[in-house]
Amino acid sequence: KTDTRKKLYELFRSGLLLWEEAPRRSDFNPAHTWQLFSCKLENIIKFYSEECCKALLNMRMRYRLVLDYNKELDRFTAYEDEVANGTLAQDEMTKVPGVDKYYKYRLALDKLDSSILKLDQTCLLLTHF
Repeated sequence: KTDTRKKLYELFRSGLLLWEEAPRRSDFNPAHTWQLFSCKLENIIKFYSEECCKALLNMRMRYRLVLDYNKELDRFTAYEDEVANGTLAQDEMTKVPGVDKYYKYRLALDKLDSSILKLDQTCLLLTHF
């Protein structure tokens, strides 16, 4: 019962839930009052689109932080270009010192890229459709 009250109050406070009291008596005694809850679809869409945009901002800030923190790994992009052009073999690149850290860095950036794109699509759906 107390968990339900807490959750309902959190939803009410966030603006997702509308609350109205309907007294069964004219004395407004809480024991004889019905609590009516409702929600509007517009409020739900607005709330979740705002949360989605906040999450997108946080992910972009995290992406920038990962880039700034690993600036010394930018030298490995030249090796990747050489592998792509065929001037350097893939197995030769794995022998370059520090390449394992670069691969972890690239994996983290790729995951953030993918997550940002999916979240951006979700925000687009919530805000425009």
